[in-house]
Amino acid sequence: MGIFGKSVEENKNDIVDEVQQYLIEGEIVEEVRGMKNAFNCITNKRLIFASQVPLFKDLGVLSIPFSKIESVVIERKPAVVTLTKIIIHTRSNEYGLVFYDLESLMIFYKKLIARIV
Repeated sequence: MGIFGKSVEENKNDIVDEVQQYLIEGEIVEEVRGMKNAFNCITNKRLIFASQVPLFKDLGVLSIPFSKIESVVIERKPAVVTLTKIIIHTRSNEYGLVFYDLESLMIFYKKLIARIV
């Protein structure tokens, strides 16, 4: 079982359903991680993720074309075993994508890196 009693595949299906509304014609989901309304997604065209909007408590959905990603960093805090983060650097901003386990982070990281190198 996964988070809130759902299996990983059930969570993935919920996320894919949520992400569909943000896709453009011809875009295909390649990888998703997280939970509904708090997700990280790789498509065949870009990175899409839900993130807290600064200065507001609202959740925003952001999109970054792969060509705009300059670097990717894995941030792991030794004292916090359950939360890990990928930091995405673009020319003008830095974004943190939170993952609930290292295995999910590594799968997502490898698929993302494969798209930008």
